[in-house]
Amino acid sequence: MYKKYILITLIIIIILTGCSNNKSVNIDNNHLFFSYEQYKDLFKNMSLNLNLEGYEEKDYTKYTNLIFIDKHFSFNKREYLTLDGKYSDTETQETIVFSNKDKSKFVILDLIYINAQLEKDLVYIKSIGDIPIPSSTYKKINEYIFSYGNILVKVTIINDKEPVSFEQQYAIAESVLNFLNNYNIDKKITIKLYQTPSNVFSEGV
Repeated sequence: MYKKYILITLIIIIILTGCSNNKSVNIDNNHLFFSYEQYKDLFKNMSLNLNLEGYEEKDYTKYTNLIFIDKHFSFNKREYLTLDGKYSDTETQETIVFSNKDKSKFVILDLIYINAQLEKDLVYIKSIGDIPIPSSTYKKINEYIFSYGNILVKVTIINDKEPVSFEQQYAIAESVLNFLNNYNIDKKITIKLYQTPSNVFSEGV
């Protein structure tokens, strides 16, 4: 009887350990935690399937988007923006760039993977409030950040000629939000974006 209890206890421990190691967790509709593989799938999916009206051309980071930083600026945590903080192909920052035909308008989407549980939310939007900034360039740039589980989606809008309008900002935000709301975290993307060996991009800070 004693051995039977030990066996049952061991089975429970194995099951719980397996669950804790599964980082692909959908806690509820507002709490997501992407595994690194699912993060890469989201990036591939957005690169292939997200379209923005008025932006006919699209490009994205290819190969290995490896970014070197001064460790000091990561609170001495890592030297590369990668999953383990080392020289590897587990980059935690990917970029998609949309542009119109005459290259006068751009939308830059940065997908940033973090090991922290966040809700689905709008966590930042550019606002000058009561602070006057006498620069026409400042008005031609707009930014906001969505938290989507443990992924940050940073949206940067850049106009070359005129200020970013509310209608332009709203339409782009709505397109990104609709894509994320309808995204199936468990649907695996099999199409390969990277067809050639790694190409390392290093940036000093």
